[in-house]
Amino acid sequence: MPAAVAVPAAISAGSSILGGVLGNRAAGKAAQLQYQSTQEARKYIEDLLDQYNPKIGQAAQEAADAVTRAGGDAQQAVRDALAQGRTDLAQAIQQNRTDVQAGMGQATDLLKPYVGLGADTAATLKDLMVPGGELNRTFNYQDIQNLDPGYQFRMDQAAKALQASAAAKGGALGGGTLQALGNQQQQMASAEAQNAFSRLTQSQQDRFNRLNALLGAGQTAATQTGNIITRGNEFLAGQGLTAADTMARLGLSGAENIGQFMVQPAEWAGTALTGAATQQAANAMSAGRSIADLITGGGAARAAGTVGGANAWTGALGGVANAAGQVGRYYQDRDLMRILRNPAVTYS
Repeated sequence: MPAAVAVPAAISAGSSILGGVLGNRAAGKAAQLQYQSTQEARKYIEDLLDQYNPKIGQAAQEAADAVTRAGGDAQQAVRDALAQGRTDLAQAIQQNRTDVQAGMGQATDLLKPYVGLGADTAATLKDLMVPGGELNRTFNYQDIQNLDPGYQFRMDQAAKALQASAAAKGGALGGGTLQALGNQQQQMASAEAQNAFSRLTQSQQDRFNRLNALLGAGQTAATQTGNIITRGNEFLAGQGLTAADTMARLGLSGAENIGQFMVQPAEWAGTALTGAATQQAANAMSAGRSIADLITGGGAARAAGTVGGANAWTGALGGVANAAGQVGRYYQDRDLMRILRNPAVTYS
């Protein structure tokens, strides 16, 4: 075969083969580089996920722990305040009770002499009013003499005056004189007895009135003492009820606050942990999608490299076939020309 045909065909075939080799290598290298880039990007994403997701969980846990501790501290503060409030209230109530009782004691001490006087008077009046006592006995002759020592003197003087009058008239103490003297004595005795009875009755009434006045003062003092004690006890009882109500309201309010400081920190801690878990899940899903995209891209890059390599070899083979075709056409053209010049010659 002439060099003019063989050399260009060989050059064309060699160029095609070389181009196929180089194209195949370039496609493979590009695909490998792209795939390597996707692996590096995947590792970078995984490193970021491993770096930040634990920090998110740690921060959420620390926040939950801090809120829980704060809630516990708040609960203890409420308990301490409640205990102190109860102590202060109990001390104030006790001090007020002491002051009220002291005031009651002072007031009753001031009334004690009058109460005692009334009690003594009642005892005295009781003794005087028993049957036969000084204020409850029958009037007798002895009372006349005791109440009016001059009674007998007046009786004697009246008798002497009557006798002297009779003697002055020259009459002796005859029957008429004696009768007159007896009548006069009876009249005087009756009048003096009535006077003595009146004086006794008046004396008894005066004595009873004085004693009764003292008894009334004692009764009034005793009533006032009773009222003071009653009002003081009522006040202390009311104060006790008020204190009990206050204690109950303090306890209820403290329990409500403690309950809130139990529930709220738990809610906040739960929210923090839930939010962190949600964010971690979102980060993981986003990273997963990115990694999936990278894996798909890496596979596509490798596939593209394989296809590119195949295309390069296909082109190279096409070039070789083209060179071979050129050589074949050369021989075909040569034989055709020979046949045309000498038809009787057969070529093989």
